[in-house]
Amino acid sequence: MGKATKEHRAKIAKRNERLKIEKKQMEKKYLQMMEQKIQEFQNKFSGMTQTDELKADNIIDVLTNEETSKD
Repeated sequence: MGKATKEHRAKIAKRNERLKIEKKQMEKKYLQMMEQKIQEFQNKFSGMTQTDELKADNIIDVLTNEETSKD
């Protein structure tokens, strides 16, 4: 092998290593983003979300059309 060939191979090996590192970093960021989106989705549709729809203050007796009183 000539000097130029060795230099070229070293340059290509360095480039490939850099690309490999960048690819791993991008995959890591993608996985973190997807985990965050999945967590947001699960929170949105789970029973753990806070809502005031069923609080006693908001319940109206359908038969008498009156609001329930707080005791």
